[in-house]
Amino acid sequence: MDNQQEPKHQPESRKTLCLFFTFGFLEYLLFSTIIASAEDLLKGFSSSTGMIWVALALPCTVLPTIVPYFFDRLPPLLFILALFPLAIGGLLALLLGNSVWFKYLSVVLCGVIQSLGEVTSVSLTAYFDKVTVKYYCLGTGFGYVIGPLYYTAMTSWLHISSYISISAIIIMNPIVFLSSFSILENRRGKMIEYQRIDEDPKQGSQKHHHLKQNLSMSEKLHSSLKMLPEVTQIFLGILFHDLVLSGVTTTIAFPDSPFSSSDHYKYYLIMSFAGLCLGRSYLGIAEYIKPGLSDKLLVRHTWSLVLVACFHVLLLIFDSLFRFIPNVWVILFLVFSLGFWAEAIYLNVNVILGEISDSRARELSMGLAVFGVGFGALIGAIISRPVENVLVKHCVQFTNQTSFCLTRETTYVSKY
Repeated sequence: MDNQQEPKHQPESRKTLCLFFTFGFLEYLLFSTIIASAEDLLKGFSSSTGMIWVALALPCTVLPTIVPYFFDRLPPLLFILALFPLAIGGLLALLLGNSVWFKYLSVVLCGVIQSLGEVTSVSLTAYFDKVTVKYYCLGTGFGYVIGPLYYTAMTSWLHISSYISISAIIIMNPIVFLSSFSILENRRGKMIEYQRIDEDPKQGSQKHHHLKQNLSMSEKLHSSLKMLPEVTQIFLGILFHDLVLSGVTTTIAFPDSPFSSSDHYKYYLIMSFAGLCLGRSYLGIAEYIKPGLSDKLLVRHTWSLVLVACFHVLLLIFDSLFRFIPNVWVILFLVFSLGFWAEAIYLNVNVILGEISDSRARELSMGLAVFGVGFGALIGAIISRPVENVLVKHCVQFTNQTSFCLTRETTYVSKY
């Protein structure tokens, strides 16, 4: 691969930073709202919440393995315009379908919207200063926490239909995304045309080197293999978090908590997404407070973050089995903490990838990193159901309060 370095970016304008913040916010506002609505979407059906995670994560696994390889050959506007028919299809499946399969279809289409938007956004950061990655992640962090708060406020506090609440987010996503993209500087086209001039002091001449517009497929595959450790770390972080949220915390409830057993899941979601928000946002917040501070807080030994997240998973699984944690507040803190460390992995890995000098390789790497998120969510959702089955069965056998063995409204517990 050509190792030519491109000129360093000038400090980005506030407008550019706000636009990347908006991209991240939109994508994860949609994502977290769908997750928060999982229980209501499945009300009356025997399917587990893990199936919603599967339906949402499936396109987030497939698209990032394909789109980054062709992103440099197609205009970004094409991907953004595709969000509109996807949103229409998602709305129709949500509002007109009475079968659970229509619910899953709507969630899958929302997953396509979120994934396509994310791949497009993170790939575009390759043509801007790496600080845009931090602001993009800052936006995703806020989207994480605002989604559950928005959905809880609309449905539990204002008593507005869950379908209306979800539909508003689906409609808003492509409209605001296109509006924001239309005022973003077309830095991608300018960078592709970049020409580097080197001076040869011995010959007194100048050598002109043209940066190839596209990487070859072999170069792309080579870059993909080089970043396997980074993708693996992101995969494990998301896997740990999603497994716990959809298959472990659904089996932990407390009789003396201030809310009902069926409401535990919503509050776990809120605390989890608050942790996800901070985990994805802390570098962006630090950069906003003091330019350059985020570089000091950047964690380059990201495997250490993976180990911390793994410890949280083991602790929560053992608590579901043996019930040694005294109250719900400790669980809420642990869920918050796991969310922080899981997303800190994603944030730090992406900022490090944003330091790749070649914008073509950087664009590819940023897009492929999204695969770790989708694949981790997919595997976490798939294995959450058998894990939940084991934990619920154990709880029913060893306690008289079976209503606290599952934090969602279902007849599922009774079969044990």
